[in-house]
Amino acid sequence: MARKRETQNLINSIDKTIAKIEKLIDEKPKKLVEDIDEEAKSIIARWYATYPSPIYYRRNGGLYHAYKIIQDGTYVEIDYDPSYMSDFSYNQDKAIVFNNAFQLGYHGGCLGAEVESNVPHWRTMFLHYTHWSYPAKKSFSPYKSIERAAKKLMKEYDASWDGDLDQIMNPLRRSFRAYLRR
Repeated sequence: MARKRETQNLINSIDKTIAKIEKLIDEKPKKLVEDIDEEAKSIIARWYATYPSPIYYRRNGGLYHAYKIIQDGTYVEIDYDPSYMSDFSYNQDKAIVFNNAFQLGYHGGCLGAEVESNVPHWRTMFLHYTHWSYPAKKSFSPYKSIERAAKKLMKEYDASWDGDLDQIMNPLRRSFRAYLRR
């Protein structure tokens, strides 16, 4: 009778361990998605803060929508695409802002045939924005910064699985050793 109870206790311990592993598999990737999104938003906010008062353009926060974080089971990736930026009327505008601001780090500006350098320039308000003005201000690339931060978070995420699983499995190991000793 005691052996049967010990066997049932071991089976219960196995069931609890399986439930904890399933919970970990469900929750851990969600936490990574939240951490990456929080870091990306922080990076974009820092980028906006490097040039807080635009003179030649209106800001609408479109860079906050330049990416999507995709989770498939335990796999997490970031997808970047200007089409996610719903704050713009025209796809061409989205692509310009995505390239110049998000990928290259320029605050406004665009390239045109009249601009001799590869640096985006602002247009002046003179004659309804028909003349080129100063080079656009540049700080850092939000895209590159998000990529670096996400890689770091993903590396930590990958490395932490063994420790998390050991923490879950150790009570089961102890129960199994105790069962074998009896």
